[in-house]
Amino acid sequence: MQNQHMPNPQNNLDNKDIDNVPHNQKVKKKKAGFFNNKSGVIMTILVTVVSLVVSLLVICEIIGWPFLKRPAEHYLSSTLQRTIKFTAPLKIHFFGGIHVQTKAIEVGSPKEIESDYFLVAKDFDIKLRYTDLISIPADAPYQIKSLQVSEIKTNLIRTADGFSTWSFSDEPSVKPFPVFDNLYIKSGKATYQDALTNADLALIFSTEEGQDNELSNSTVAIAGKYAGHPIKGEIETQGLMNTANQFAKKSQIKSKMWVDYRGINASYRGYIIDPMGKHELEGNFQVKGPSLALLGTVLGATLPTTNKFDLRGSIKNSDSLWSAILTTANIGNSRLQAELDFDKSKTPALLSGRLHGKKFFLADLAPAFGTKNVEGKTISPPAGKVLPDRPLNLPTLNLMDADIAIDLPYVDLGNVFNKPIAPFKAKLNLQQGRLALNDIEATTATGSIAGSFYVDAHVMENIAKDNLSATAVAKQYAGKQPIWGANLSWKNIDLEKWVDTTNESLQENTANQNKHYLTGLLNGSAKLSGEGQSTAKVISTLNGDAKIHITKGTISHLAIEFLGLDVAQSLGLLINGDKALEMQCAVVAVNAKQGVVTPTVALFDTPVTALVADGNINMTDEKLDMRLLAKPKNFSPLTLRSPILIKGTFANPETSIDKGPVAAKLAGSVFLGLLNPLAAILPLIDLGEEENQTIESNCQQSLNGLQPASADKQTEVKTKASNKNNEAQSNSQKAIEALL
Repeated sequence: MQNQHMPNPQNNLDNKDIDNVPHNQKVKKKKAGFFNNKSGVIMTILVTVVSLVVSLLVICEIIGWPFLKRPAEHYLSSTLQRTIKFTAPLKIHFFGGIHVQTKAIEVGSPKEIESDYFLVAKDFDIKLRYTDLISIPADAPYQIKSLQVSEIKTNLIRTADGFSTWSFSDEPSVKPFPVFDNLYIKSGKATYQDALTNADLALIFSTEEGQDNELSNSTVAIAGKYAGHPIKGEIETQGLMNTANQFAKKSQIKSKMWVDYRGINASYRGYIIDPMGKHELEGNFQVKGPSLALLGTVLGATLPTTNKFDLRGSIKNSDSLWSAILTTANIGNSRLQAELDFDKSKTPALLSGRLHGKKFFLADLAPAFGTKNVEGKTISPPAGKVLPDRPLNLPTLNLMDADIAIDLPYVDLGNVFNKPIAPFKAKLNLQQGRLALNDIEATTATGSIAGSFYVDAHVMENIAKDNLSATAVAKQYAGKQPIWGANLSWKNIDLEKWVDTTNESLQENTANQNKHYLTGLLNGSAKLSGEGQSTAKVISTLNGDAKIHITKGTISHLAIEFLGLDVAQSLGLLINGDKALEMQCAVVAVNAKQGVVTPTVALFDTPVTALVADGNINMTDEKLDMRLLAKPKNFSPLTLRSPILIKGTFANPETSIDKGPVAAKLAGSVFLGLLNPLAAILPLIDLGEEENQTIESNCQQSLNGLQPASADKQTEVKTKASNKNNEAQSNSQKAIEALL
């Protein structure tokens, strides 16, 4: 019992100890508990703050950070140096990438250009991945996950001093056009005004496409003016924007397009490869227009003025090399084909390949010499003139080089000729403004034509290779004249087969059954040159020589008697029928000096009559001053024996009879004058030694028979003629030996 009331020493000690604990120790114990509680509070606060921040971020992310509208406008306007406006509501999301949505976005124009805006897009929705915005090489395009716009309007304007609405920096950008995984534009409109190209276009476009969307479709319609000329067209593609990705494994898209410009209608169906970068094509095309020259103007290439054309085939380009296979090249009535390469990497650009086909009509090349302009409109010569005087666009020959093999199986020379040239082969070379048709090989009517032709419009000395524009070339070309030249020869062309000289009045029972006014083998050569920018100017400055001779030939007896004004013989031939007379000598040689063409020799000798011609043809004034004189070798009771005068102009020639001295009084001086010139050209005839000697001998006999019959001077004339002829024969033999 006592034990129950006895105090517990330990308890007493504990109580005593507690009471005896210093005050400061008690306080410390209490403080330790306080700090423990504070840490928990801080942690709670931190958790709460983080929760609030996260909640706030989540809320802001959900509502789209609407309060960033003004800061975003201010930042973008300051960075891009133009006004940027968002139309509320604006929503920006940052989770998983950047996602911007706004009712509309308006991008203003730079201060240098007066325009209400550069771009306005409604229902603007763009998505970007962070990985596509970090560590992108300077020369790589931005990758845009998605862009959707219900309606977009843009003003693309460039001033004459080079300022443009689409430039956001004074420095040129090295970034390619952005790449879109998905792009959708319900409708879009754009105006394009460019003072540098004189363009004023309106574009209407729409697109809906994606990497995995096989039904992607984009269309762009264009209308307006380009370079001051009306233009309209349309482009439809599958996945247009995806091809901007130059790093994609496959960037081909199906496409089709058409355009009408300056009378040229072009269409294309195939593939576009990298249209925002390399602009490569691979597909089929058709191009129609009034003249190839107009097409060349549009493409920046040198092409001749022609009749209407229709080109069809396939085209492909890689980098700067364009290759075209023309399965159809219809130019006027001509039906051609070609395989051509156009290399723009060279300076100047080079056009090379092969031209061939079924048939070529020479008349389809007439516009190239001034009968039509590049628009295909006929150009009439000045009043009273015949030769075309339209300036040819020769300076453009400096814009490119060319190396083309020509192999034509059939060249139609026109209605006057019965036989075409078949075949025609040559090499067309254009280098530094000099266009040449070399190594001409042509066959017609059992004969041949060979030689070369050129026009030299070289003006490259003062033009930098990196400034080969038509404007620069034309400026350097001012006041200069191109040089033209031809060096041709023709051998053994059968006149009966080549030209239509049918003589219906020729007697059918005659031994000579040719039934042609003129027959024989035509031979000759021409070496001529001139200068000028039109056909009329070139011919008016013509210099050089041309020679023709006919071997084994015949001529209509009626024609000879008519030219000799032998009334009786002509009437008899009309009643009894014409006959073909053999020509012992038929030679014509002309000399051209500054556009005045003068026959040095013009002799047609038959058993009954010899016919000669003299005078001149003035190409500058297009005037004729010729005289035809016949010397009969037989007697006729009714003959006027007066020269026939051919005067007037090319447009209005006039034929009359010389009312002055009769032929007998003129024959001596005219025919005597033939002796030396004829002897001088005979050595230049080249048909082989045996044939040349025959021609020389026949013509010499004609000359001997045509000497004047005056008794006082006959011996003197014969002596002089004999000396000259002997000298000519010696020169002839030397020339022939040199040629052999």
